[in-house]
Amino acid sequence: MISKLLDYLRAGGDANTATISRKLDIEEGTAIMLLDQLVKMGYLEIVEPEELDVSCPPSKCSGCGKFTACSVAPNVKFRLIK
Repeated sequence: MISKLLDYLRAGGDANTATISRKLDIEEGTAIMLLDQLVKMGYLEIVEPEELDVSCPPSKCSGCGKFTACSVAPNVKFRLIK
């Protein structure tokens, strides 16, 4: 599934979790986990959301271990770097 997501993004697909879940026919939570994995693998970088939760760490999304359970995760943007 991660390769399908990567192919979709490389073809210019929107890295919005709702769009990904609809296009790939997966749950939105699965889309979030796959995007998180692509960030960890170095394929994507996080573009910080405009509004963060009050509990966000100073390093924001890139330093947060709770990304997959985050209240602002659907608003996070990603940029393909590989």
